[in-house]
Amino acid sequence: MTGLNRPGPINPYGVTFTLASVATTPGFNTQGQTSLYSELAPNGIFPPHIHLRASEITYVIEGSVEVGFVTSFPDYKYYSKVIKRGDVFIFQVGLVHIVRNVARGKKSVTISSLNSQNPGIIFLPDSYQTYED
Repeated sequence: MTGLNRPGPINPYGVTFTLASVATTPGFNTQGQTSLYSELAPNGIFPPHIHLRASEITYVIEGSVEVGFVTSFPDYKYYSKVIKRGDVFIFQVGLVHIVRNVARGKKSVTISSLNSQNPGIIFLPDSYQTYED
């Protein structure tokens, strides 16, 4: 695949990304991998989300990001760490987590690898919009 480092427009969360997956690169089929190149605008965030079928390793190429996750019931404790250029962090499968740009006034760039060709993703804020009163 070429052009992984040329993402599209910035979404409402302040993030733009390009996905290398079975859907975009047929050679990924049966390889058990998905890659994600992301640019986070100042204060951009991947909001709380879950990957149901994959762990995620995030590597910082430029800037610095806060990575954070929430433990399960009954504690729901939030843990976070700021990682900078050259640092890496892993999120376990099924763990609610975020990635937020904390580079003051600058974009941050990350690349993530997920160990599934179909990792599944549920953005929690977006999923709540499906409920009706």
